[in-house]
Amino acid sequence: MPHVHVTGTDRRSDVVVAVEDAGRWHMLLPFAGHKVARAAAVGRDRVVCLSDRGDLALVDIRSGRDIARRPVRLSGGDNILVAGRTPVVAVHGAKRYLSDLDYPQSLHIVGAADLGTVAEGDAIRLPADGAPARLVWRGAADAASGADGLIDLQIRGRLFEDAAGRLAFVGQTGAGHALFRVDCTDGAVEITPIPDGAMPWQWLGASGAFALAPHIGRPFAVSDLDAAGPGRQAFFEASHRHRGTLELWTTAPPRLVRLVETRAGLPPDFAVDVTWEPDETGFWVKFAGNSRQVDFQRIGRDGGQSPVFGFARFRDQAYPFPQEIADVADPQLVEVRVDGHAVHIRRDWCGLAEPFRLIAEAEDGFRSDVEPYPPEAAVKRFLAASARPHVVPVASFAKAAIDEALRALAGDIGERLADLLQEDMLEIVFEVAGKNVTERAFFARATKARIDMAESLRALMAAYLKAQPAAVEAKNLFRQIWGPDGTGALGPAMAALLALDPDAHDLFRDYLARRDGEHETHSTDVIMRDYIAAAGWRDRAMIAFGIFFALIRHRDGREAIAGGLLDEYGLMQAAEAMIGPADFAGLIVAEIDRFVVTPGLDRGSGTDLYHALQPSLETTSYGRQVLAVLAAEGRPVPMRTAQERGLNAGFLEAVAPQDVSPQRPARPWWARLLGR
Repeated sequence: MPHVHVTGTDRRSDVVVAVEDAGRWHMLLPFAGHKVARAAAVGRDRVVCLSDRGDLALVDIRSGRDIARRPVRLSGGDNILVAGRTPVVAVHGAKRYLSDLDYPQSLHIVGAADLGTVAEGDAIRLPADGAPARLVWRGAADAASGADGLIDLQIRGRLFEDAAGRLAFVGQTGAGHALFRVDCTDGAVEITPIPDGAMPWQWLGASGAFALAPHIGRPFAVSDLDAAGPGRQAFFEASHRHRGTLELWTTAPPRLVRLVETRAGLPPDFAVDVTWEPDETGFWVKFAGNSRQVDFQRIGRDGGQSPVFGFARFRDQAYPFPQEIADVADPQLVEVRVDGHAVHIRRDWCGLAEPFRLIAEAEDGFRSDVEPYPPEAAVKRFLAASARPHVVPVASFAKAAIDEALRALAGDIGERLADLLQEDMLEIVFEVAGKNVTERAFFARATKARIDMAESLRALMAAYLKAQPAAVEAKNLFRQIWGPDGTGALGPAMAALLALDPDAHDLFRDYLARRDGEHETHSTDVIMRDYIAAAGWRDRAMIAFGIFFALIRHRDGREAIAGGLLDEYGLMQAAEAMIGPADFAGLIVAEIDRFVVTPGLDRGSGTDLYHALQPSLETTSYGRQVLAVLAAEGRPVPMRTAQERGLNAGFLEAVAPQDVSPQRPARPWWARLLGR
């Protein structure tokens, strides 16, 4: 069966479906402008893909041609199951086992050949005349149900295909839990109630005849799942007391076979997963109460137990290694996957009498990179070839032609910015005299040549900043539109404008404000650095912009350490040489007052902003004079001692004798921390 991966690049993540077949990679881009939520192989020639917007596509692997496409309803935790015994694909929502969230989920059963509807719905109708229950849509069923009962579809945990080709899952009936089996030909549903007081079954064998559930030593009630319910705490305490104990059930009829006490002779641990063997004569339990000490144990259906196994290679390491059982069908070995690598447990070790066996590195059969993954370079080449950049014709590399092209681009962006985006990215290519030039290269060349395009650049940036909020909302993005190479959209244009017109910081303010500053750092780390290095702190307006920049850095999540906000690019020294403390304090007040009422600049209150700037002001005599002015005006900037500022008492004690030493340097390294 082909290996299927959903992949992409840093800026265009989860947009490519990469399929490996016989050593060859096939790249698909099934949803232009949307991400791929899930993908799975359908036979050797096709792949079914689900988008994050609810589009389902069946695509030929080799040609990339659409075979079928249709919408489906998403309901949270959506996944794809390609059935093996019947020619259907199931698209379904799912919740965590014992989730306390209560909302209906959808299940679409469609033909594997054409995605035609077999059965679908978000509820199960219980006919009053005794006819089989059926999967239906609640809205339509409410109007036609009459005396029939109706329950929401609630899939708890995993959906699987049983030996009869039915889709089976554990769900909730309202009064309790049950095993539901959905016929893949007509949507008829067989419901097997789980006995009252029993824990809902969590791990079912391949046939659906056997099931396992955690044992809690007390009757289970649906109300135990209520986060605010009285039984919640008692339920968790009981789960902890009986951790590692499992209940083995038959499902037809429902009957408790036995309690399984795992880890004989060892301290108990939580069973976090179970993998049944294909013939259901036994199952493998994964224990991971301590994520750095993952263990495995085979339990026979007859009650026999193997030693508990752990891998020395991954045990008690600096960080946990995710370990999952991948294959229990081999009669000689059980394969465990770890981050794309593989180790194994020999089955002949299962008969050993010892309670625990730590498998040494020399005997774990380690194999690296057993899961094929598409080469990063190949994915990038594919996306580059499939990109749809907005091409801007430029007749020649001269001022008049460039101005005309930039004004045309401003018009396009102002009219249809959302349509120009590829997911969350705006990619622009300039076609100069018939030759394509990237946005970065175009503006770098124009800036170096000192072509006077500042006016048209200003019009371009103003059009973008005006259109950006509506495009972000239309595309359901979080603040940010991206450009190539991890920069913000039109980042090279913004940098070029600042290089040609140092007074363009009025537009740079808006550009900085309309970013996801936690992730887009090119503007603050590169554009701002180059801007100040070239232009310097020119005048009072630039000083005010510098204060705004410090507030933006705070909103982005940067911490103020030793003047790191206000003096990141030398603002404090420039301000001290240019304006008095009272004037600087007035600019701080004005910028904070403006910041807290500007839409989108929502990081804290005015008090929070004063507190964010205070450490920057405490590090120099000039800054402390500014603080004194602010304090005298009643601003929330209490004067603090070194200890109150968080400096370690031991550090202060060590520095004190050096501070009065005759050999003290004129400006020792600790003076800035002490505010001297």
